[in-house]
Amino acid sequence: SQTMLDGTEQSLLAVPLDGSAKVKAQRKRTKMLLAVLSGIYVFGGWGIFYIFESWDLLESLLFTLSILTGIGYGHVAPASSGGMVFSAVYIVCGLVLFSSLAGEVLEWMMEAEISTLMSSVKDFTNGAMETVRLTYEERMQRRKRRHFMVGVINLSVLYIAAVLMMVFYFREDLVSAIYLSAISVMKLDSICLLQGVPCNDEDSSVGSLTFAIVWYVVSFATVGQFMVAASSYLGSDPEVSVSRLHVMNSDRLARMDADHDGKVSRSEFLRDRLLQDGLVDSEVIDAILRNFDRLDKDKSGYISTKDVA
Repeated sequence: SQTMLDGTEQSLLAVPLDGSAKVKAQRKRTKMLLAVLSGIYVFGGWGIFYIFESWDLLESLLFTLSILTGIGYGHVAPASSGGMVFSAVYIVCGLVLFSSLAGEVLEWMMEAEISTLMSSVKDFTNGAMETVRLTYEERMQRRKRRHFMVGVINLSVLYIAAVLMMVFYFREDLVSAIYLSAISVMKLDSICLLQGVPCNDEDSSVGSLTFAIVWYVVSFATVGQFMVAASSYLGSDPEVSVSRLHVMNSDRLARMDADHDGKVSRSEFLRDRLLQDGLVDSEVIDAILRNFDRLDKDKSGYISTKDVA
């Protein structure tokens, strides 16, 4: 019996993944690949600039982060031919990597929305149709509002802290502090251009470079989270509905009867509701059904052991 169990487990492991399981496996591999590439990008650039430009480790890390975060540079710039050529390639690769990471963030947001929609569909199947649409919209709006408020609070705290730092540490007047904090926090200018944070080769110190690196990481993460949350909460939100039919008439029957046999099966009803509610395109459903027809070798309308290759 143990041998049979082992054989069953091996046969299950040998079955290739398909559908959502395959997609999840691919997404997991993609996330791992992006994590590895991000590490290679940061530490690789860090090491190469350290070698080509003879910068210390803090200067190399500062320059790498200034490119990755899109803040730009000027306070520290490559002087060697190799460093310049590598910087050009490095910037392009950074754009591609950043776009991929942004795509992962958007995918996470879409998965959250799909999860909420599926919860509403479950309510639909359980007969709580009168609250489905409201429940879905409430859940999505509540989640978006929560993320947006967290972003607002984080950005406000960072900005207030920047103003206080400008006033009490850099001895700026209030108006200048408000202005300098805004352009530094919102990434319009580099923190290294402030008089008290020298980052160039001649005037830089370990303290100023460390401060600039920490500032880049914190401000970039805070502003990035706020922008994503704000675009999701304040941007356009296409309406998704799950409707329920209370009355069947002849026109609806004719529309649902895809095979024109005078009857509407469960699959035909499901196809019609998905199309009418705009949850899926007809081309997608037709492609899935054609796939079913190819697998149904005996054309019985079912896939059975007779159809197994």
